[in-house]
Amino acid sequence: MPEDCVTRIIKVGKKSLPYALTRGMEIDVNTAIMTEEDWRLLVINYLQYPTLPSEKRIRITALNYLMWNGDLVQKSKDELLLRFGIPESITTDRGSSFISQEMLDMAEAFKFKLLQSTPYYAQANGQAESSNKAYRTSKRDATGMTTYALTYGHDAILLMEIAVQSLRIAQQHNLVREDYSQAMLLELEGLDTSRIDTLNKLLAGKQAVARAYNKKVRNKSFENGEIV
Repeated sequence: MPEDCVTRIIKVGKKSLPYALTRGMEIDVNTAIMTEEDWRLLVINYLQYPTLPSEKRIRITALNYLMWNGDLVQKSKDELLLRFGIPESITTDRGSSFISQEMLDMAEAFKFKLLQSTPYYAQANGQAESSNKAYRTSKRDATGMTTYALTYGHDAILLMEIAVQSLRIAQQHNLVREDYSQAMLLELEGLDTSRIDTLNKLLAGKQAVARAYNKKVRNKSFENGEIV
């Protein structure tokens, strides 16, 4: 076996080679190459069939690799770019981490537009977040329900209720975990009925608006040849 081949194999996959090879003993070339690629086969098998049982070290090693067109590719800092592509623009607020020179250099390197404007960044727009929260937790006059209740089956718990220990907060303290989960499931089972009632109220409201508008409509008749 050539000496440079042994040196290369030991350098690449020393931990996965037999103990005899690290001691300088003779070993067949085919066996050495197969031993060098053995860990890759285990990683490929785990990535292709993740539901099969695998050793912990294989699962940890597989975090650094992915399958690309049938080949094993090592992940890098541009892993997300390989999968999703480079965005045209990224919108952030004016935090120190976003206006740094490193961020500007990355935007120039990957050719995307960096928008640094707090109003465009919804997560940092406190007024919009407060308005959305108030809308979700306030009852609508037309339906008598909140959008939160139509989603989760009960109204949102406000911070004031926790501070003053409202009735439903006090009742929750007396429930064990199984009873609380069962109560939540029962609320979800009756959610379809609430949604149907809400839909009927919305339809009735639209019909009332249509009737009120149609009262002001004056019927007109036309004959052929008249200018409209």
